[in-house]
Amino acid sequence: MSHTIRQIVSGILKAPDLATKLSLSRQGFEQIKTNKLQLGEKVENEWVFPENLEFINPFTAKPKLKIPLEHSLLHSAAYIELMAIFMYWDTLSIPDAPYEFYHDFAQIASEESHHFGLIITRMESLGYSFPSIPCNDALYFYSKKTSADICARIVLTSLFSEGRALDSHDRLINKLKSSNTDKTSALLLSKIISEEVSHVKIGLKWFLHFAGDNPKEVYKSVLSAFKLQIRPPFNTKLRDAAGFPQSWYLE
Repeated sequence: MSHTIRQIVSGILKAPDLATKLSLSRQGFEQIKTNKLQLGEKVENEWVFPENLEFINPFTAKPKLKIPLEHSLLHSAAYIELMAIFMYWDTLSIPDAPYEFYHDFAQIASEESHHFGLIITRMESLGYSFPSIPCNDALYFYSKKTSADICARIVLTSLFSEGRALDSHDRLINKLKSSNTDKTSALLLSKIISEEVSHVKIGLKWFLHFAGDNPKEVYKSVLSAFKLQIRPPFNTKLRDAAGFPQSWYLE
């Protein structure tokens, strides 16, 4: 049965459980990759999260819990990957764009689903579960604020959030190595973060497509509008690999 892109997106976002959501995410990319689908009529996207996922206010400090560092870091990484699945699929439904756009962002969403699955499997092998720690819902908050603005959404998702993930690589890996004697979790997250380079690269490609003649100013204006600040340290090696202009964040 054929679907429109927006119908596929809606089905993934409102899937009631994580296993179904991940399966539909992989299937959705395969459908978009192998078929020239229509964008379809606009629908109201409903984001359905796991029932036991507890959100806390984005402007409230995360409560301090006495849990192992490895549990906390893996849970945080899993949550970020889960939100990336939601945000990237939702992004497909915003613009009327060249078909390559839908392919590219569906591919990223499918890869984020794979990353999420890898982290969850690692957590379960250590006796941890997801979700089991309250999560700051800033990403969800800002996603809703950018639901009709493709440039702002790409800045938020690909350039800000994923860009900061690249910056966190060394710091996060060192923390995990200090708490994890077999280094498995550190190696896993190092591989995942390195693969995010292509996501930033794709996001930048499409941001330049939509942003017009002065993309640097559009980028900075979005950050300013949402009061988002980028502070060092920066992983210039990974940012350079993604083609991220240094003048956008070092000046």
